[in-house]
Amino acid sequence: MNSTVSVPGLISSIMASVMFGIIPWYIQQLGMDIYSVFWNRIVFTAVFLMLIIMVSRQWRPVVDIFRSQKAMLLLVLTALLAGVQWWLFVWAPMEGYTKELSLGYFLLPLTLTLSGRLVYRERISKVQQLAILLAMTGGALELWGQGGLSWVTAGVAGLYPFYFMLRKKAGIPPLAGNFFEIMLYLPVCLVLLFLMDDFKPIETEAVQGWVLLFGLGGLFAVSTLFYVVASSKLSVSLFGLLGYLEPALLFVVAVVVFHEPFSSDQYLSYGLILIAVLVTCTDSFFILVRSRHSAETVIK
Repeated sequence: MNSTVSVPGLISSIMASVMFGIIPWYIQQLGMDIYSVFWNRIVFTAVFLMLIIMVSRQWRPVVDIFRSQKAMLLLVLTALLAGVQWWLFVWAPMEGYTKELSLGYFLLPLTLTLSGRLVYRERISKVQQLAILLAMTGGALELWGQGGLSWVTAGVAGLYPFYFMLRKKAGIPPLAGNFFEIMLYLPVCLVLLFLMDDFKPIETEAVQGWVLLFGLGGLFAVSTLFYVVASSKLSVSLFGLLGYLEPALLFVVAVVVFHEPFSSDQYLSYGLILIAVLVTCTDSFFILVRSRHSAETVIK
């Protein structure tokens, strides 16, 4: 593993995990059916991203995408992969599969770390190996407790590594890439929302509802941007290990907010994963300190 850690990458990873962790709770506040939430999620995320691009005047990277057939092809593929994840993230909490979704995100750091090792030949320190071992043990216990691997869990843990690797390969700035992906879905979502009565999102006089929908788009847009920034700034292995914060928050939401059942056996599995998170964060902190000390020494 790299001997340096990007501060922006580390902060972006933590912010993304926190924001994604509260989204299932936020979705419940909308009081809408699954389909309406999903279509509105696309529309209002697109609106939010467009506002960010307009304010920051970042249209050139968006235009540059259309000048590269390779970038366009890769982003179409990432959009397809992202669409599956967007749907699962909305569908699972509303259908009582928050714990399966959470388990998928618990296993995702392991599949990301494995991808970093096999695809990018990244070195993994002994401390990180310890964290991986703890996380693998906790994940295996949780998988055993749930009686197997559900398709929700497999979809999250298995597809996301391909998404992040393709985004790295595309080499497109996070904001432009996310905007391109969301715009591919926007026309269909607009048709469903405004031309089909069954998909009318919310009564026009309910101002609070529209504010909540715009907030939903903002949460998804900003959290996804943070994730893509983190994936581009950090090694795949470290990015994966830091990702354990999100499923931990998802699990808390599932148990505390949605009151999904929680057995005593899960204290051990999630306890091991929590220790793995603490080990990873502590190791990253000391790497940052050593890097800063080395930089100061060179300057002197």
